Amino acid sequence: MAANGEIDLVQPVLDPIGRRLWMVVEVTIRLGWRAVRDWHQRLRSEGFRRLARAGLTGPFPPGIFGLRVDRRAAQTARAFGPGLLTGRGQNLAPTSEVAGFPA
Repeated sequence: MAANGEIDLVQPVLDPIGRRLWMVVEVTIRLGWRAVRDWHQRLRSEGFRRLARAGLTGPFPPGIFGLRVDRRAAQTARAFGPGLLTGRGQNLAPTSEVAGFPA
């Protein structure tokens, strides 16, 4: 499994008010607070323009998945707002969205 900072999963989801959105998820084996912070920063990069060129429109709720999640990672996720996913399911729902980019 590569852990290179790229988007690992783009999943269609419905938000609580029924909007169809594309959730973007970073996947890592061991999830620490730095990985959460780094993912938060990458979400605002120009690289997300590729999603628009692929026909996916925002906003994009972000998520981060870890097989092993340390306590500080969970605290950092609460602060920055990505959804936190583990092998046991969703621990935190996303509380932030990344705006879409024009194609």
